[in-house]
Amino acid sequence: HQLNKFNIEPLIDEWIGTFSSIYNNGSIFYFQTNYKAPQNKVIMIDLKKPNKTDWVDILPENEKNVL
Repeated sequence: HQLNKFNIEPLIDEWIGTFSSIYNNGSIFYFQTNYKAPQNKVIMIDLKKPNKTDWVDILPENEKNVL
């Protein structure tokens, strides 16, 4: 009996803030985070392009309406 082997790699391998998963659809994940946003924001990360430069702010930080 052979087990399936998975290549598991961390998405974020250093402490840069908190990340709470909200939802995902296939390789697209949505997170609430305080990364570069002390009042929190919602970002999208596509696991097919996981570099920080490819992360998209979906709901930016707002000083009045804190998440």
